[in-house]
Amino acid sequence: MSGSRSGNEPRQRASFELGPLESLYAVLMALGFEDLVTAAYGTSGATQNPVIFVLLPACTFGVLGLRFFWAVVNIRRLMELSNGIPWHSIQRSVVLLHFPLLVMHGVAFCYGSHLVAGLLTASDLWTSVAFFLAYYSVYQILNAVWLAILLRRRDQSQDPDQLSRETVWIVNNIVVSCLTLSWVLFAQTLGAALTTFLVLGCCVLLLGSVIDFWLTAHHYLEDAD
Repeated sequence: MSGSRSGNEPRQRASFELGPLESLYAVLMALGFEDLVTAAYGTSGATQNPVIFVLLPACTFGVLGLRFFWAVVNIRRLMELSNGIPWHSIQRSVVLLHFPLLVMHGVAFCYGSHLVAGLLTASDLWTSVAFFLAYYSVYQILNAVWLAILLRRRDQSQDPDQLSRETVWIVNNIVVSCLTLSWVLFAQTLGAALTTFLVLGCCVLLLGSVIDFWLTAHHYLEDAD
């Protein structure tokens, strides 16, 4: 009986479709990008510099969204590369943990895009910019934690290079986010101007995305096939 179940597991794994969830995630991400584009085009009559206070944060958060489009692939890899773990255990973790986390991931991107759209109309710009930078950083840290959970459940012997690529993603997310959070905490004490506060924060976050793409670009392209 156990032999029959084991023989059926590859077929079960192959038939476990992520299509509907992938579509839902794509819709949520698309709604977030729509907010970013709307914010970029709705800068007429702005009292603040729209390039600095809308286009720069919109580009910064949009690039993060492009990176996070691959979140569904991470779940798929968990199912494909976890042969050392009982299939029913993987099914439960995917349905009860990773599916809800993926939806929350998409919702979080929508909310972050809404924060960008609200920067130009904020009554307290310093607080709004600080909240945006902190939100982006915490979002990245939580993504790194999720990646670590997914990585822990996989059989690394089947894809040893996956450890190195996800280590880059995890370490990069955490280091860049901690640097940005430190800037958020101490910028006002250091006497930074509002423009400097936002530009430097966004530049650090953008640098993290550039490092991510530079070191692991070939993996993004492989996963897109």
